[in-house]
Order: sequence, then structure tokens, then C-alpha cells
Amino acid sequence: GVTLALQALQGETRGTETGRSVERALVLALALSGQTGAAFGEAAATGPTLGDLWRVAAVRASDDDFLRHAVLPEGSISPDTAPEVRAGIAERLLKLGFPDAALTWIGPVGTGDDDQRRRLAAEAELLRGDARRAISLLEALSGPKADALRAEALLRLGDLPAARAALVAAGDPETASRLA
Repeated sequence: GVTLALQALQGETRGTETGRSVERALVLALALSGQTGAAFGEAAATGPTLGDLWRVAAVRASDDDFLRHAVLPEGSISPDTAPEVRAGIAERLLKLGFPDAALTWIGPVGTGDDDQRRRLAAEAELLRGDARRAISLLEALSGPKADALRAEALLRLGDLPAARAALVAAGDPETASRLA
């Protein structure tokens, strides 16, 4: 289909401005057609094209393909992608149970960072078993997700009254009453 046509066109336009556009289109067509590994294997999967490839892979890649590329070696820095793309990748890694890999995509987080990054980092720290760090990251954050994470962290630390209050704030009075 489209990828075969782009591969044929790629040979004819290599080295030209049109060729670069065809190469970018091929990378994205491969990703959109479920051939994530092939898309990442293309020489054109660099720079802005790589950012767009990650945008597609974060949503469309199979779990296996996604993990094969998103779980970076220890000490790596995540590719230069838009903050919302990094957040989407981190969120999917957390859902799949890979908090360390998610933290690589989130990067260093402090109290001055945006709410979403802090919440994702707190979730990762909680999955890693560091309830105190999670509570620290959730400081001054509100909303159902932050409150639910806070409640879980407080439960792990054994602070049942504070966990109950956080569950009420998270909109889960049933669980809060069971704690009482």
C-alpha cells in the first residue's frame, strides 16, 4: 500500500528536498501501519521526524514494540520530544508497570515543575516503593488523581487518618469509610 509506494518513491528522490519529505512520510507510514520496529530502523528516524514517530508510537505501537523502544538503557536521556509526548510515553510505561523507564522519560522533577510531570513522577516513585518521595512530589497538587496517589502513599506509610482524608478528597468515600 502506502508504505510500498513511499519506498519506491524513496529510491527515486534520495538526496533531494523531496526525498527528505518522502523519508519522513515513510517513517510515519510505517509507524501508523503497525510496523514500529521498521519505522525506528529507518535512517530518517532522527530529529523532528523522531519526535513525530514517538508521538505515533506512544499511542499506536503494540505493547511489545513500544517497550522495545521506550525502555531505554540505564543512564540514558530520553530523545528530544515535545513535553506532552514524553508525558504520554511515561504514562503508558507506568500503566505497563515500568516506573524506572517512565522516570527516564519524565526526567528530573522538582516542586517547581508542572503538575502533570510531578503527578507522573509521584506515581512512578510509588510504583518503585518510595511513598515518601511520592508525597513530596504531590505537595500542593490537588485533583482526583493526585489525591488518590496521595492516599495510596499515606496508606503505605501507615497514616490511616490522612489516607482517609485523601480518599474523601479523591471522591472515594466508600474506601475512606472502610478505612475508618
